[in-house]
Amino acid sequence: MPPGHDAWVLGDEPCVVFDWQGFTGGSFGVRIARRQETGWDGPGSRVKETDMTRPSSSAEQPVATVARFNVAWGNHDLDEALSLTSEDCVFESTAPPDGQRYAGRTAIRSAWKPIFDDQASQFTVEDTFTAGNRVVQHWRYDWDGGHVRGIDIFTVNDGLITEKLAYVKG
Repeated sequence: MPPGHDAWVLGDEPCVVFDWQGFTGGSFGVRIARRQETGWDGPGSRVKETDMTRPSSSAEQPVATVARFNVAWGNHDLDEALSLTSEDCVFESTAPPDGQRYAGRTAIRSAWKPIFDDQASQFTVEDTFTAGNRVVQHWRYDWDGGHVRGIDIFTVNDGLITEKLAYVKG
């Protein structure tokens, strides 16, 4: 870490450090750091980098897949949205208390159909960030008479969404 960007960790547990250097609104690197075994355990103690993941040349691919998915969702095009998921995709809904799990396109179709059929409903993406093959989106979902805000955590492999975990503010 450059001077002025110190961190401290109690004990020898790993911590996550977001590397914002060079951040342009797309992907960013994530460092897993551990406290050095020597030195003081207080503010200003240095951490050493033990693992670094950086976006590869395909780093934009997960974002592009999710962007195409969002267009399909915004157009209420269920077939197109499902075509961007893997055959064995897992979707976890926002149903309390722990969400409901749907595995495979057929099960996911049944979960999403009422949402896609409601032509008055609309998802608005408020923010997006990535970490490797994961894409996290903050969103707002509006329907006739109300709205809710939440996040989706997508996993993208080989150009297809393999997991979509949804959470809402409640």
